[in-house]
Amino acid sequence: MADGHAARYFNQCSQLGGMLDMLTDRASTVALMILLSNFYSDYLYWFMGLIVLDIVSHFARISANLMTGKLSHKMTESKHHWLLNIYYENKYFLALLCGMNEGFFLFTYLSHFIQLPIISFVQWYILFPGSFLKQSISVLQFYQSLQDIVDFDESKMKSIN
Repeated sequence: MADGHAARYFNQCSQLGGMLDMLTDRASTVALMILLSNFYSDYLYWFMGLIVLDIVSHFARISANLMTGKLSHKMTESKHHWLLNIYYENKYFLALLCGMNEGFFLFTYLSHFIQLPIISFVQWYILFPGSFLKQSISVLQFYQSLQDIVDFDESKMKSIN
């Protein structure tokens, strides 16, 4: 999140920068999940599923917004699900869920090396609910993005006929 704040502070925002920011976020999360899948091999398929969900939901979001002329993947419409609108329109809610999601995976990494009740408590009772909500929003984001693409395609087909 710091890179986005720095870009806005120095007035150096661009569409390319926004896409690169999202790409680096995806890459770092994927790298962490690959590492975790080695530590917790019984959960390999869960980690693989979360990696796929993260990538395809963001790719669909970018694709839908570019097709419909939006400048940012964070732009929503009133027809979108209310939770998706809150997620992208309230930067504090977005930051909280992203932080809880990444925190959950970081605490999962930490708990591989250190088994303390406080670490487990924070991981499962504080961070996991936010991580679960963030993953649920990714499913919602994927669905909404596909719906936006279908709506766009249908409107284009109607204008041709």
